[in-house]
Amino acid sequence: MTWRNTHARYGSLSIALHWSMLVLLAATYACIELRGQFARGSGARVLIVQFHFMLGLSVGLLVWLRLLARSLGVTPSIVPPLPAWQTRVASLMHLALYALMIGLPLLGWLILSAQNRPVSFWGIEVSDTTRRALVSYATKVMGAAVADEDRQRKFPPMTLNALRHLVAASPEMQTS
Repeated sequence: MTWRNTHARYGSLSIALHWSMLVLLAATYACIELRGQFARGSGARVLIVQFHFMLGLSVGLLVWLRLLARSLGVTPSIVPPLPAWQTRVASLMHLALYALMIGLPLLGWLILSAQNRPVSFWGIEVSDTTRRALVSYATKVMGAAVADEDRQRKFPPMTLNALRHLVAASPEMQTS
């Protein structure tokens, strides 16, 4: 098997990225579900939540590698071809999955930043400048989405609501 996709089948790189993403997503979900098994403030609970954050950021990084690999290669054809409606539904599901795989890690990062908590990626701490830039970006995106009726229809309400909470929770937005 070749590492690149062919018109007949997926290559080993795409297969490895696919299954790695599945394992990361499952582990990220498991971490946040398992945190309830530990007492608030306990070392084990703090550790599992931090592990959830690091796995989530790993998903955010891996999705970009996956998109790069996908854009550089061909997509194998499905034989026999699917009906048009199934192709449309599959495309919408892919779009939704990629939106989640990009959006959830970004929102997690933004929420940590808004709470003025350090963002650590496998031992590497993200700078305060990056945190401020993310909060500033979220504020601008939210403002643009609220100001433009067309963007209000296109912007997912859940994301807009998350950005509102992010900006509201940001220390820069708090008044004494």
